[in-house]
Amino acid sequence: MIQSNIGYNMFHGSRKLMTSVIVDESSFCYNPQDCYYRHVHGHSKFTLYKDEETVKEGLVRLDKPSLFPLGNYSKQCQGDYLVAAGSIGDLFTNFNDVCIIEEEVFDEPTLKRICTNVDTCNKIQGTVAYVY
Repeated sequence: MIQSNIGYNMFHGSRKLMTSVIVDESSFCYNPQDCYYRHVHGHSKFTLYKDEETVKEGLVRLDKPSLFPLGNYSKQCQGDYLVAAGSIGDLFTNFNDVCIIEEEVFDEPTLKRICTNVDTCNKIQGTVAYVY
């Protein structure tokens, strides 16, 4: 459950949007054996509970959303990927020292998995959240 004046997008590890919610408080169910990403956006503090236990607390600002994995993500989602997520209107830029690789303004809630290479230094810029 998230208690605050913010919203979230819930993605399956396959990048499929499962739900997009903007409310003060909400509940959701997921299979802990599968892989999910939770993208929290808005401007407030938030607390994620599982039953009565606090799982994650944080602060999001309009320019600093939060993204974190839920469930079984060890092999399925992390690996050699950088994962970025954003909402409608968020700017996403993936670039390196040589060129802009990808640049986009999201027209819907979006989750991207980007293959990372230890020999190159990719950078992410914009109003998206990301995890390695």
